[in-house]
Amino acid sequence: MPTGGHEFRQRFNREADAGRLAVGSHADFVAVDVNSVRTAGGGATVENVVFGANASDVTDVVVDGRTLVAGRRHLTIPDPASELASAISDLMDTPS
Repeated sequence: MPTGGHEFRQRFNREADAGRLAVGSHADFVAVDVNSVRTAGGGATVENVVFGANASDVTDVVVDGRTLVAGRRHLTIPDPASELASAISDLMDTPS
């Protein structure tokens, strides 16, 4: 199944097997709950996901074939809120 990134990667010689879901290929994808209070009634459409969903609707994330988020829980970051707060704090304290 080709995706939008597939043509880009091929054109610019970026990992020829990226951009499609196939055994042995790189895989990056996000699963979104289209039945939340924000997306209910909109169906499984691109418009519903882009304009209705937010981070709370993300259920699973796979990057390069590795599952990073499953069932709305980060598997690689124990406390995402603290990590984000720390990163923002570091940026705010950095002189420009």
